Amino acid sequence: FETPVGAQARLDAIDNALSHDRQRERLSTSVDAHINQTAIGLFLDESVRLTKWLTVRGGVRLDRADASVEDRLDDPSALGNRDGGSKGATLASPKGSVILSPLKWLNFFVNVGRGFHSNDARGAVRSVDPATLLVPATGYEVGVRAAPWKPLTLTAVAYRLDLDSEQIYVGDAGTTEPSDPSTRMGIELAGRLYFGHWLFADAAATFNRAVHRPNSGNAGAVALAPTRTITAGVGFRAPFGTFGSIRMRHIGPRPATQDERITAEGWTVFDARLGHRHGPVELALDVQNLFNSEWREVQFATESRLQNEAAPVEEIHFAPGWPFTFRATLTAYF
Repeated sequence: FETPVGAQARLDAIDNALSHDRQRERLSTSVDAHINQTAIGLFLDESVRLTKWLTVRGGVRLDRADASVEDRLDDPSALGNRDGGSKGATLASPKGSVILSPLKWLNFFVNVGRGFHSNDARGAVRSVDPATLLVPATGYEVGVRAAPWKPLTLTAVAYRLDLDSEQIYVGDAGTTEPSDPSTRMGIELAGRLYFGHWLFADAAATFNRAVHRPNSGNAGAVALAPTRTITAGVGFRAPFGTFGSIRMRHIGPRPATQDERITAEGWTVFDARLGHRHGPVELALDVQNLFNSEWREVQFATESRLQNEAAPVEEIHFAPGWPFTFRATLTAYF
C-alpha cells in the first residue's frame, strides 16, 4: 500500500486591459480590470499492488477557487449589469487506474479521471448570464509503456477528453465566453534513449481531433485546438555539472474557425541551452529561436476592415513570435 497526500495553494494578481492605441500611444481603453484569484487543492492517492502483475490506484482531489474582479470602468452609480464582483466554487475530482505488468519491462494501463478548467473570472462574476468558474472535464486513457532495453523507454497512449464547455476568446471585447461541450480524441507517442550515462535524446508527438459535441460534423471543429504537436531534442548532463541541449517545438496547421474555412499556420522553432551548476548555483545561457525562423505565437480569426476595404473581412490576426534571442539565467538552489 502507498498513500501519498498533498496540498497546493496559488494566488494570481492580474491587471487586465484592452486599449486602442496608435504607434504605442494609448487613445482609449475598453477593458480595465484588476483580478485576484486564489486556488487551493488537496489530494489523496492510494496505490494497491494486488499481485506481481496487477496494480490498482485510486484517488481524489478537492479544489477550491475564489475570484474577485474590480472593473475600473464600471460605473458604481449605474443599475443593471455589473462586470465586477466575486465568486467561489468547489469541485471534487475522483481518479482511478489499473496497471497490468506481464513483464518487468512492459506495462499496460487504463486511466479514468475527472478534472476541470477554470473560466475567465470576469465572465464568472458578472451579474447577467454568468459563466461557471470551474468547468468539469472527464479524461480516459489506454496505453502501453515499455523499456525493452535499459536505456530506452517507449510510451503509446490513446486518449479522450470531454469538457462540459469550451472557453472562447472574444477579441473585440477583450474577454472570453463559454461555448458548447467538446470532445478531444487522439494518440500520444513518446520515447527517450540514453547514450551512456550523460547523453540522451527524446521525442514526443500528439495527433488530435477536437469537436463540439452538439455539432461534431460540419462546422463543429474547436477553433485553434492543435491537431499535431511534436517536441524533440538531444542533450547532455555531465557529471562535473555542465549541461546543454538543442530542442525543437512544432505545432501543425489547425482550424481557426468552427467551419474550418480559415486555417492557422503551423510553425517549427529550435532552441538551445548551455549551462553549468556548481554546488547550489546554476548559470545557464538560452538561445531561443536558434535559426531566427518567422513564426506566429498567437493567432485567431476575427473581422477587421482596412482603410481601402469596402467591407469587413474575416481573416487571421496574429502576434509574431520572438526572433533570435539570448537569455541568461542565474539560479540559486536551497
